Amino acid sequence: MKTIIIILSLFFYMACDGPQRTRNPYGNIASQDSFNFSDNPNNQSPGDNNSDDSSDDNSNDDSSGDNNDDSNNTTTGFEDCSLSYKYYERQIGYFGLCQSTKDETRFKLKMANTDTSVGTCFVPIHILSNNTSFNLGIAECVHNEGNKVYEMTLAKNRSEPTNGVMVLKYSTLNNYMACMSAKSHFMNNIIYDTQCYYNSQGNPNTYANCLCSKFASNYQGSYLQIKF
Repeated sequence: MKTIIIILSLFFYMACDGPQRTRNPYGNIASQDSFNFSDNPNNQSPGDNNSDDSSDDNSNDDSSGDNNDDSNNTTTGFEDCSLSYKYYERQIGYFGLCQSTKDETRFKLKMANTDTSVGTCFVPIHILSNNTSFNLGIAECVHNEGNKVYEMTLAKNRSEPTNGVMVLKYSTLNNYMACMSAKSHFMNNIIYDTQCYYNSQGNPNTYANCLCSKFASNYQGSYLQIKF
């Protein structure tokens, strides 16, 4: 499995009314490669949503999945945007997400739930034909109000088009990024998980597979890959 190197600060602020970019205190982003969850014991790829649990840790859950959209949206690039609640993940709830047809870094978001405690993050990614993906930039996170429309920019630092977004709870963000940076960190002697390190027997791919499998197993229901 190939992985991505991207280092994020362990601490960053999240705005109540608008997405807030994560801080990167370690300088420029280095090389980035592809990523998947093929080693997940439940065989769940990032784009899969096989959870039947309808519970949600967020408050004010409007989990009916009704089609609340913005049919009169005239913002340039979002003329055909429908923010109906077509997406769902157990810990995230129902939400609608649109990408601008004029600017691939611009998005509109509406979430059914109100979350003023944990927060939800959005990472720009490029998804390949085999459903593996690699991220193109850092995360934007928000403490959101239910049924409120948010606009956000998911800036990227690679040339590949943004054709997807990884949506995940803020509490899982560091583990997700650790998975994606696992191989490069291993090769630079930055070890996130000692058990995976010793089990890898010096193989960075084995180390990365172990770390990503742990993420997929431990955080089911807390992330969802969206493809546009």
